[in-house]
Amino acid sequence: MNTRMISHQELVYLQNRAAECERLEALVNNPQTDEFLGAVRAEMAHQVERWGEAHDRNKSAQNWFWLVGYLAGKALRAAITGDKPKALHHCVSSAAALGNWFKAVQADTSGCGAGEDKDIAPLADGGREGEEPEPLA
Repeated sequence: MNTRMISHQELVYLQNRAAECERLEALVNNPQTDEFLGAVRAEMAHQVERWGEAHDRNKSAQNWFWLVGYLAGKALRAAITGDKPKALHHCVSSAAALGNWFKAVQADTSGCGAGEDKDIAPLADGGREGEEPEPLA
């Protein structure tokens, strides 16, 4: 293995890049509840980052519907129990799921949003063309 010492300038550069990476991750990977549309956009990016585009592209319209219902149900439960921050977050996550469903329908050549077009790679977890996606838990 070839190793070398890095200069102070290189160290500072790497530390700055790491700090910037942490800052950007913090923007995308935290619950958003302040400004609705901005929060929805950030949550949409977070959902794609967390689950991956291939995961979303394998969802049927029914999967999308149940995901939105599940997230809206979490907002309902939080509102009933008086957990306002969580209720706001789940309202945003529900809207973000709808936004990602919208993007899936736009991108799909069939218009159903279930990954019917052939330019999307199959799921890494073994999903295959023509197979019905697993139902959401």
